[in-house]
Amino acid sequence: DQISIYEEKFRIRKFPAGFFDLIRIWWLTVNSKERFHPLRHGNALVLNDSKAEFLCSFSDWLITWQSSGRFGLSQQTFKALIQTNYAISELSLDVLIEGYDYVLTGRLQSDPLEKRFSRYRQMSGGRFLVSLQEVIRSESIIKLKSLLKRNIDTSSLSTPTQSTSPI
Repeated sequence: DQISIYEEKFRIRKFPAGFFDLIRIWWLTVNSKERFHPLRHGNALVLNDSKAEFLCSFSDWLITWQSSGRFGLSQQTFKALIQTNYAISELSLDVLIEGYDYVLTGRLQSDPLEKRFSRYRQMSGGRFLVSLQEVIRSESIIKLKSLLKRNIDTSSLSTPTQSTSPI
């Protein structure tokens, strides 16, 4: 049953306290947004730490839970969690092997991307499907707005000299 599957894969504490510890550790691992976090599992993922291995083990455990046929999550949620954990683990390892010092796994979420594409759709008349030309136009407008929001020191700009001669 589910409890024995959990206890076999992750030997921390007995169910249910250990189950909640496991979910807390997973949450901190996939949502790290700081290089050094007060809680060890909230730290950024670095080469040779156990976080990538933990994500793969967590996915393996989810597969075992899914195939047990016992109470649990929907099939779509299982598949999404499994795929996301494997992807974060593999992507993080690839980035670290490329020479980066650490990976902030919380930055790999789709929320900022969804916000940006939502803005593109809104700026294109609310249509769901937005063309590349509309994205480029929207991005130009967003960049221009960000430049206009900044305080520009006009004293450093040279003013054109006025000519005293009549035209």
